[in-house]
Amino acid sequence: MAQLADRARKKGEPQGRWTDNDKAAEFLKSAWVEGAGARSVRIPEGLGQVVFEDGTTAVARAALLVPSKNGLYKTAYPVFGPAS
Repeated sequence: MAQLADRARKKGEPQGRWTDNDKAAEFLKSAWVEGAGARSVRIPEGLGQVVFEDGTTAVARAALLVPSKNGLYKTAYPVFGPAS
């Protein structure tokens, strides 16, 4: 957790983390939409956390999904705010 707080301080923004990588992988498979592009989606309660610069955490309510061209995700991480 300290490592994410350090990264949050360096980047100047909170850092998301999955609380269960296996469940996150299942969720990400179910959230895949061909051609959808980058988007924010709601995640199940408790699946993600956001770590702030001071080391405090909050429950993530959404995730930012950025697909790659090969049918996988380039990146996908929890975010604090609601999905749009």
